[in-house]
Amino acid sequence: MYTEISSPTLINVTFSGNSAGDSGGGMYNSDNSSPSVRNSILWNNLDSSGTGTITASIYNITSTITLTHSLVQGSGGSVSWVGGSYVDGGNNIDSDPLFVEAVDPAEAPTKGGDLRLQTGSPAINAGDNQYVSGIDTDLDGEPRISGGTVDMGAYEFQCPSVTTQYVDQAASPTGDGSSWENAYMDIQDALFVSAACSDINEIWVATGVYTPGVSVYDTFQLLDGVSIYGGFDPDSGVEEFSDRDREAFPTVLSGDIDGDDITDVNGVVTTTTNIVGDNSYHVVTGSGVTTTTVLDGFIITAGKANYGIGIPVPELVHNYGAGMINVSGSPALTDVTFSGNSANTGGGGMYNEIGSSPVLTNVNFVNNSATDGAGMMNLGSNPTLTGVTFSSNKASFYGGGIYNYINSNPTLTDVTFNGNSALRVGGAMYNDNHCSPTLTEVAFSGNTSFSGGGIYNFDNSNPMLMNVTFNGNSASDSG
Repeated sequence: MYTEISSPTLINVTFSGNSAGDSGGGMYNSDNSSPSVRNSILWNNLDSSGTGTITASIYNITSTITLTHSLVQGSGGSVSWVGGSYVDGGNNIDSDPLFVEAVDPAEAPTKGGDLRLQTGSPAINAGDNQYVSGIDTDLDGEPRISGGTVDMGAYEFQCPSVTTQYVDQAASPTGDGSSWENAYMDIQDALFVSAACSDINEIWVATGVYTPGVSVYDTFQLLDGVSIYGGFDPDSGVEEFSDRDREAFPTVLSGDIDGDDITDVNGVVTTTTNIVGDNSYHVVTGSGVTTTTVLDGFIITAGKANYGIGIPVPELVHNYGAGMINVSGSPALTDVTFSGNSANTGGGGMYNEIGSSPVLTNVNFVNNSATDGAGMMNLGSNPTLTGVTFSSNKASFYGGGIYNYINSNPTLTDVTFNGNSALRVGGAMYNDNHCSPTLTEVAFSGNTSFSGGGIYNFDNSNPMLMNVTFNGNSASDSG
């Protein structure tokens, strides 16, 4: 597009795969032109500077351009804007739009390519609805807004007309998640579509091992109001919710991103000494969700929260919650096992912080490790545990099973602590700094520590115990 002494307004326009021999593969603006671009995409255009540069996208000479809610290659996005004659109107991004089939600008002119958006595109739901008021359809004639917020570009990603997404690692890579026959292979695809499409409230996952990505920062981020269920096996005819069998068809969420951990036949790490190489800091993240979010029928394994010591300080959270981390998050977990997760500091299995109140039913914590709270660590949080087992979790300092710290008051009913250990205090549980959990029908057996083989209470911690048994616990010093 060439603009001279003009100031057009462009809304939901896509420029990609265009080529100019000199300047401005996407747009060329001259002679005091001042175009305004909104909800648009300029990506993978070519000029004499190559591709990937701001001038390949847009070239200005004695002109300015204002871009708002747009994806512009070479701009740096609003967070590190290129400046100059390019005016940042806010909410701009600079990342691959993930077209269905990108166009090579070196082949222009061509009618090839498909500039619709794939699942996972950063352009989905990234526009501003005010700019499309009165515009009902996209370039395909489909609804201009699908999922609540308009996309960037000429084509709107269309939400499926289903409320459940299906995931099966053995499925075809071309699936759209609409059925078992067309299932996604990756849980992250289903989570992304669920985030973009408000009508989707369930994700069903077939047996298999699923990792959150390839980076240690990758995690399965749960979504408020979306329930995720495992234990299906379409290959065996187990396709209906009432037929699923979590034991016969284990569904594993694993932090083993490079596939080199030592596991059992189901892909589960059974002891943290079998974790090898790089693993996800947090396999699952439940931060920001409520108990309308359900995780049911999974094994969470091979998380490794080992960021270490350093700066910036916010990164230090990656030493906590290897299996699952909840910061102001309260998901509901049923029939979930945390096995073989390791945290440098706290919460090998689960870490809850800042008012988190997850609800756990029939959950097992086994063979997890951490400095403190090998099974679970709570900081200012109040989880509810029913029918939960802590077994063989090992803390090098405090709280082999659970470490409650600073105003954490969990409620435990029908919970078992068996064979957990802490080298210092609180073989099964350590309560520190005004922590007063309520324990009903809880059994402590075979737990060990230097002090407080079963429970160690410190600094105004006043737990309430009713129908609780202590059997065969040991402390090398006292308690």
